[in-house]
Amino acid sequence: MNEIYFISAQELLARGYTEDPVGLRRLDRPYLVPGLAGVLVFVGSLVLVFGGKLVLRTGLAIMALSWCVLGALVFRQYVSKPRSRHTGKPLKKYKSRHPQTNVTYEVIYVCEDSKTFFRKAYAVESHDCGG
Repeated sequence: MNEIYFISAQELLARGYTEDPVGLRRLDRPYLVPGLAGVLVFVGSLVLVFGGKLVLRTGLAIMALSWCVLGALVFRQYVSKPRSRHTGKPLKKYKSRHPQTNVTYEVIYVCEDSKTFFRKAYAVESHDCGG
């Protein structure tokens, strides 16, 4: 059984680790095109429904499917086991003890050999846009 361990970016920085933004880009890269396609399909079906070019039921089904695809992409990224760009070894995965502002669930990926880490936000706070 996998236990969840907690750590904070501040703890890692205090231990001499450095943040690796390239590592985060490498984690996100394989999911960028499918994610963008899912968003475009959602927006496109929304425009077509409101433009009267697509039946409401079909448009809603396409929008729901695009949300499912986006959710599956986020889940797949979360369960992936990324490797260090420095050593090629699998990164250790920790839940952030002190996530960044407006982030509710953040994972910190750590390479102990190269003393680098990066953070990935998987859930952010929503803000009420009303008055």
